[in-house]
Amino acid sequence: MNRMISSAPSKRASIWLMLGLNVLFFFITQYPGINLLLVPLQTFTTALHEFGHALMALATGGSVTGLTMVPDGEGAGGLTFHRGGIGPLVSSAGYMGAALFGSLLIWFGRKEENAKTVLMVLGVVFTLACLLFITPGLLDSRHGGEAWMSLGIGLAMGVVLFFAGAKLPAAFAHITLLILGGQTALSALGDVWYLIQISVGFSAHGSFSDATNMASYTGIPAAVWSIVWGLMSLAVVVFALKASYRGDSASGANGDG
Repeated sequence: MNRMISSAPSKRASIWLMLGLNVLFFFITQYPGINLLLVPLQTFTTALHEFGHALMALATGGSVTGLTMVPDGEGAGGLTFHRGGIGPLVSSAGYMGAALFGSLLIWFGRKEENAKTVLMVLGVVFTLACLLFITPGLLDSRHGGEAWMSLGIGLAMGVVLFFAGAKLPAAFAHITLLILGGQTALSALGDVWYLIQISVGFSAHGSFSDATNMASYTGIPAAVWSIVWGLMSLAVVVFALKASYRGDSASGANGDG
């Protein structure tokens, strides 16, 4: 019973620490040059977005023939190539998948004692996903260069995540996990907002996106899909925050964990 009571302050500290770190990240990256600090986090979010597409392709009976997580110079930050699968579900799984993965990291990051194990497992899973999804496209004549670069970056990220969990003290591992969860969720929401701007004509950058894919599948305008994904992603993140940190004051009084 005492153990459950003492976990409540830890959970409250986690959410304030996560919010504080991500607010700090937002302000310091507004300065030219310093925003390069966010490039690894942005690449990590892009990878999770593409993994969402790939997993949905497999889940709906398709196969993945390649994946990239770096820009191709034609407006795409990353690409997933697949055969078969249910097209509308595969197209929807990118933005929603990134928001879901970020929310899971928020959930697992609510307790410091879990952080080292979560980072090690995340490193292993991330590495295996890179090997499974990226290697089929290494010999692609058009995107092979991006595939090789993505594989190198992805494997390096997986190794760093694993050794961060294995070697960092628990407190620093916890901070790392909170940054990953918060930035992934925020980046997923930011990416959807940018997609909405493109889809409704506020930005002329790029003519191809997951939303235009959905429009071609369904006949419903891309702007509608981008707004729907934005609302759903926001709901997922808000639910994750509530599920992870709700009732801390009441739990402290009643002895609930």
